[in-house]
Amino acid sequence: MTATNNAGGQPLQLQNLAFSYDADNQVVGIKLTFHDFKHNYNQRPFTLTINRQRSCCPVQLLLEYFALRGEHGGAIFITNGGLPVTREAFALQLSEAIRLCGLDPARYKGHSFRIGAASYAAGQGMSDSQIRIMGRWKSNAFHKYVRVSSMSA
Repeated sequence: MTATNNAGGQPLQLQNLAFSYDADNQVVGIKLTFHDFKHNYNQRPFTLTINRQRSCCPVQLLLEYFALRGEHGGAIFITNGGLPVTREAFALQLSEAIRLCGLDPARYKGHSFRIGAASYAAGQGMSDSQIRIMGRWKSNAFHKYVRVSSMSA
């Protein structure tokens, strides 16, 4: 999703997005296709579909971001200067957002999203095999991430 300082990989690009529409031509979903990601040993792309939600809709938030971002190509997430957002810049912004929420930034990192996704999927009743596919795990290692008890709060 972000740019790295090393020579490998590039951030997710606008051309890796596809929108799905309803009969009224309203965007109801966004499909992201990842071609370059950690542990992609078989070199096959991975797709993630994000659908509209009733509250705090990720599709609506992305559409609002795209309206501000503009239509020029390149990385999906860019700085005000048009450069791809780096992993380091994302980590700094995440840390600041966590701090502003009154939480300890030392306890939350970018990997927290992986933990949250696995925990959310388990809390929604997804099977181990579904979670494994979603997280691109080849083993049951995801079990160390699942924190369903935190989802009930």
